[in-house]
Amino acid sequence: MEVLVVEDNEADVEMVTISLRRADKGINVTAVPSLGDAKEALDTGSFDIALLDLSLPDSYGLGSIKELQRVSESLPIVVLSGDDNEHTALSAARLGVEDYIAKGDSIGQPFVRTLRYAIERKKGEKRLRDLADYDQLTRLSNRQRFNRQLLKAVGHAERSGELMALLFIDLNEFKAVNDTLGHHAGDELLSQVAVRFRNCVRSGDLVGRIGGDEFAILAEAITSPLDAEIVADKIIESLQQPFVLGGHTVKIGASIGISLFPHDASDAEELLTRSDVAMYQAKRNGRNKVMFYSAKFNETAEARNRRLQELTQAIAHEQFEIFYQPKACAKTHKLVGLEALVRWNHPELGMLDPDKFVQFAEENGMISAIDEWVLQAVASDIVRWQDASLDTVPVSINVSASHVLRSDILSEMKNLFDQTGVDPHLVRFDLTESVLQAEHTVTQEALQQLQEMGVNIWLNDFGTGYSAMSYLNDFPLDGICIARTFTSTLGDRKTNAIVRSIVTLAHNLQLGVAGIGVETKEQLKALKALGCDMVQGNFYGVPMRADDVREHFLRERRDTVTGIMRTLNASGQYSTSSNVTTVGADNA
Repeated sequence: MEVLVVEDNEADVEMVTISLRRADKGINVTAVPSLGDAKEALDTGSFDIALLDLSLPDSYGLGSIKELQRVSESLPIVVLSGDDNEHTALSAARLGVEDYIAKGDSIGQPFVRTLRYAIERKKGEKRLRDLADYDQLTRLSNRQRFNRQLLKAVGHAERSGELMALLFIDLNEFKAVNDTLGHHAGDELLSQVAVRFRNCVRSGDLVGRIGGDEFAILAEAITSPLDAEIVADKIIESLQQPFVLGGHTVKIGASIGISLFPHDASDAEELLTRSDVAMYQAKRNGRNKVMFYSAKFNETAEARNRRLQELTQAIAHEQFEIFYQPKACAKTHKLVGLEALVRWNHPELGMLDPDKFVQFAEENGMISAIDEWVLQAVASDIVRWQDASLDTVPVSINVSASHVLRSDILSEMKNLFDQTGVDPHLVRFDLTESVLQAEHTVTQEALQQLQEMGVNIWLNDFGTGYSAMSYLNDFPLDGICIARTFTSTLGDRKTNAIVRSIVTLAHNLQLGVAGIGVETKEQLKALKALGCDMVQGNFYGVPMRADDVREHFLRERRDTVTGIMRTLNASGQYSTSSNVTTVGADNA
């Protein structure tokens, strides 16, 4: 035990020292005669407990306790006084000292036991404070402690006139890690991130976990906004090195918003809000971006909050509707598939296309709830078509990366098929490149199992991504959709050559090929000539409601029957008096 005795009376020091060493030879005593000397000793040495006399040359009374606590908040303090005054003892206890002992009682083993109990009590208090003030996963300040420190820092900055910065950090791709590798891996990732963040700041800067995958950094007494930008750049750079989580290697990024005091806010709450606003602006500008707060962001932030509330209500009250766009065989022009397109039936703005809300839902973690609704709605429509004895065709569903990579996606789809009776081969997942950019092995396994279940897997917008060619080799795919940018420029020599190469490559790999965005007869002819298997676009059919799809099925059936009858009649194999029953509305 290392004991600091703050006492100017040499006789009292000697008495305490002898008593402690006789009781336990492992006790080391350092004695100083004043409070100033005690502060210096605490700056250079480490002590388990301090014995403090309240009558010193440079300090007197209960103020000595407060001064010593300012130097070392965690140090247990036992008052050693020649005045056995109960009122003074009670006042000292209220200030947080561990005990109050009259000098005549500082003798032998009971005295040592008192000190040991005082140390343990202080440790217990610290554990309780840690539970209340620190995030137990990352050991960073939690939201409550961070907000308290922020209030103090704002008060200090107001008095000193110093500039300070608040950095609000949101991790990108964290939800995908949780969904694919599980929450244990997510927790380990947060712990590693916290270590990297602490290594990016000064010793006096405060790093806190505000909640979930959001962090904040408080940098006081900076000389210019450049200092805050340097810290932000270090944070971005620290995340460039991949993380290893249980044998899996993952990469994440961050979006960072910065607000300055007193430039951007007049109080702590406003400063935190504006750094949050700047962070969302950074997120909208892409990955690994840093943005300083600007007053022009306020209007954008208010609009975002309104849209967030509206979309939350839309999910709760199912304000969505599915429209289906036909897919046709490029050779026969017959219906061979449908694409399910979700629309938001906004109570004020009317029917909104996906480009008005899907990306927003993805950015705010709401897309999975919409995906769940779409899957259920499509399955219900397929069942209704089947119950009407219609020749149902496969339905393509655009499913987000976060939903495909959920740990429960396989059980979700199995339950869907079991509960509705829908044939899995009637469901097709159209995926974007962002799905395949996620954790490689996990993505492969998930798609492989979905394919084995019967779900068709197609890749959208082929030809525009950075690694599209390698995806054909690495992932289980049934087909590709050529990016609509090529359809819009068909007729150009280079475009035609690219599309022909894509079709040849896909067919050699035994993959289907679809051309999308077909708006004209010339585009349709060009895609057919270049070898596409199917086409989709407004030229063939605009998106329609489920009831209109039913009529489309019936019309195709009638056209097929009429065509067969004409053929038979022309060949003399059909007459009104014959008993031919193999051709009809129910079995055409």
